[in-house]
Amino acid sequence: MLVYLYSVEDKLAEEYGPPFTAKNDAIARRQFKNLSANMQQVEDFELWKLGTFDTESGEINKELEVIAC
Repeated sequence: MLVYLYSVEDKLAEEYGPPFTAKNDAIARRQFKNLSANMQQVEDFELWKLGTFDTESGEINKELEVIAC
């Protein structure tokens, strides 16, 4: 099965949080929205799609894209 890898970038700290998986961008955006509801400086964070992960072969493919600010 193919799943997508995402990470939240802290633009002020200039670093990314631990990667997480989601079935699609909409699910990842919802998780980011829920997380950002508790943040005071939401504009300091971006949600990045890092790529795909094949759970059967273990293959990871890079696909960097900002999907939520």
